[in-house]
Amino acid sequence: MAKLVVVGAGIMGLSVARSATKAGHEVTVLERGPGVDDRIASVDESRLIRHPYGAMFGYARMIDSAYAAWDRLWDDLGVRHYRHTGTLCLGEGDSPSLARSAEGVRQAGQSVEWLDRAEIESRFAPFAPPASARGFYVDTGGVLFAKAIVSDLLRWTERHGTTLRTHAPVATVDLEDASCTLTSGEVVNADRIVLALGAWTPDLMKDAAPIQPSRQAVLYASVPSPMASAWSRMPLALSIDPGSSGSYWVPSATGATLKMGDHTFNPGGHPDQDRELTSRELQELMNKAGRWLRSPALYTVLRGTSCYYAVAPYEAFVVRPLSSRSWMMAGFSGHGFKFGPLLGERVIAAMDGQVSSDEVQRWAAGG
Repeated sequence: MAKLVVVGAGIMGLSVARSATKAGHEVTVLERGPGVDDRIASVDESRLIRHPYGAMFGYARMIDSAYAAWDRLWDDLGVRHYRHTGTLCLGEGDSPSLARSAEGVRQAGQSVEWLDRAEIESRFAPFAPPASARGFYVDTGGVLFAKAIVSDLLRWTERHGTTLRTHAPVATVDLEDASCTLTSGEVVNADRIVLALGAWTPDLMKDAAPIQPSRQAVLYASVPSPMASAWSRMPLALSIDPGSSGSYWVPSATGATLKMGDHTFNPGGHPDQDRELTSRELQELMNKAGRWLRSPALYTVLRGTSCYYAVAPYEAFVVRPLSSRSWMMAGFSGHGFKFGPLLGERVIAAMDGQVSSDEVQRWAAGG
């Protein structure tokens, strides 16, 4: 049994804590905030899991393994915080990104149903796409209820022996000695350390990897009453073509509200600051996502917020050892949540010598 310190209580840190606890290790989680902290990217109403992944075929192939890891987590929690919806992937014109996404889905062993603009509009009534639009549907994918997952995972780890220390920001880390010094001056010693800091990674590990915070805009809108029933049956939808909108749409279970987001990266800023969206930002996001919708003027913006992604070059996950006693998990670029339980299992397996750390690094980077 090893004494493990995990820095960060988002989906990655808590997934590592769960796997380490199950493996018999003594685990302490150090969290700079209150535990379930709305500032971290893991704590939102929803996150998506889906096979379409542009040219990142390695991540498309990992989705089935991710689903299996979520099933193991649901067994532990005794509840499934997930709703299957299917996935509608959209693009405009001869979109290379759309074609690559479809190829990645096929390589992952799933079927793709191509749709022209008229078929999208007739089959998915809330959408009235631009004239050059086309897309495809795949009968996999759905909504992970992120805040509920993080809350229950935190409780599970505590019930099973993990020590959670909230309001315990780390000032420095000694990677070779496996110790953390808190801003209070207290030193926390361990046999091993896992750093899962999200958008705060550059604060502590500036030279370990080229990770950059990116401020992302999200809004929630009420759906016009006549469309609520249709939205309750809608798949998650996304346009991940850089030349198009870079938008995504997440229907609620009732169809009464809709989450819309912009996946275009906005590098800069700091996750401790600048969290409120301005009215201009809300309008720009509504215009961007609304151009695909039927009667967008009938949607009412309820609230907007920003979250900070930790973005790595090429959106490749940075999951690697920093020393013989420490690992980093970073750079999940807004699409890592779906892999949280799976990555937690693999990191602990690598730290325990059950799998090759080189193999885990290549795999986690989408190789």
